[in-house]
Amino acid sequence: MKKLFKQHSRSIRIYILKEVIEDPYEKNLNKDSSIEYIYPIKAIVSNIPSEKLVWKVPGIKLDKSVNIIIEKKDMEKIKLSSRIEIEEEFYGYRDDIGRMTMVDYDNQYVSLILEVIKND
Repeated sequence: MKKLFKQHSRSIRIYILKEVIEDPYEKNLNKDSSIEYIYPIKAIVSNIPSEKLVWKVPGIKLDKSVNIIIEKKDMEKIKLSSRIEIEEEFYGYRDDIGRMTMVDYDNQYVSLILEVIKND
């Protein structure tokens, strides 16, 4: 797996946002988010066809998703993420906590399924 990761990984960007609450009594109305950090990490990225999504993420209808394989040491950054950019923007862990699918490969790598952010 180490050799495969070295040959086929590419850089993706992890966005960690900072929320600023302007009025503590109106928390839901006066929130503002700004980018605090952008971390580049290495990942193997593969698109998932919509037919396979029915089997990979049962009960959830997704438009477009990708499967990424990352090193386990980068999981802490993923858990703080609000957005993940891989040519398009995908929901991060904080915004998509109930829907992000994670599978451990071994002691060093984790597989994640990410959902694209819909621009309505």
